[in-house]
Formats: sequence, C-alpha cells, structure tokens
Amino acid sequence: MYVVIALIGVLQGNRWTLVILATASAATCLMWAQVSTEMLVFYNFDLRQAFICGTYFWIGACLQRFNLKRHLTPTAGMLALFAMMSLEPWPSQLALTSWVLLPIVVLAFGFAYSPWLRHLTRSGDYSYGIYIYAFPIQQSVVYMWPNIGIGNYLLICTACTYLMAMLSWHLVERRALNFKPRNPSPTLQQPTNVASA
Repeated sequence: MYVVIALIGVLQGNRWTLVILATASAATCLMWAQVSTEMLVFYNFDLRQAFICGTYFWIGACLQRFNLKRHLTPTAGMLALFAMMSLEPWPSQLALTSWVLLPIVVLAFGFAYSPWLRHLTRSGDYSYGIYIYAFPIQQSVVYMWPNIGIGNYLLICTACTYLMAMLSWHLVERRALNFKPRNPSPTLQQPTNVASA
C-alpha cells in the first residue's frame, strides 16, 4: 500500500488514477480476496487484506481528491451509518455498499466540529488511547460474541474504547508527559570559519 502511494506521489497521479485503483481493488476483492479460502502470506501478512482493507482506503482517497469534504457533514455520516445498520440482514449487500458508506462515516466524523464532542475530551486528550485500544477491543468483542448485531457491537466497542482511553490518559499518558523535557535542548551550532587576512 505504502509503495503504491509513494508511486502515485512520484507520478503525480490525478484523481482518475485513484478511481482506477479503487475499482481495481474492489474487483480484486470480488474475484479473489473475499472468495479465496487460502491465505496468501508474504512477510507474515495475508495479501488478501491489502485489497479488502485497501478498497476502503482508496475510496476514502477518492472522496478527498474529488474535493467532497463539504458534503461529508455529520448528517451525511449519520445517514451512511444508518444505511449500514439497515443493511445488516443482507451481508453481501452490506459488504459491497460499506466500501463507500464506511469511508463517508469515518471522514464525516473526522472532519466534524462539535462543542459536545469537545466537551467529551475537556478533561484530557483521549485520541491516542482511542487509537491504540479500539482494534483489540473490537476483536475481543467479536471473539466473545461472534453473532452480535452491528448496533450492539458499535455501542459496546465505543463505550469500552472511550473508557480505556480515558483511563489510559489519566493513569499513564498524562503522568508520562511529566518526564518530557520542558525546553528543547539548544541546537548545536557549527563553528564559523573565519578567513584570515
């Protein structure tokens, strides 16, 4: 993925390059990654996941590159989330539409500004805790309740992740910041050569 992104940067690919990559990734998912039962492992990484997860990334990149940020409002995010929850009884349709709907949800809430959301983190910066605890909590919830509905899944994961992030900030991260140097060390200056007359 990173190699492809670097290549796009070097070639200064336009937005249609991203559309082609998103389409190719989605097609590869449908024809191979999602239907194959055998892992294709390269450096301890299942290459199928590069296309399954990569499709979300490329579609999100398309949304950004086509300058659709103004349409990615919290209302759009809530509608996309509601659409995903409504499609839960039809897993195959949900799998297809989530390639577009999930990036809308993530980007809409990522771009959103809300005084209410700021109030949630008024007592600390929980962003790093949310980042590091979200995935293990999601996997744990699925492991413990494999048949859980998407609504309950989102509710439990969100509540547990926020709680762990809050505890992490107050018990570990804030205290660790006390060890951070208050002033950056002065930059070493190289001696200036003075030409003699």
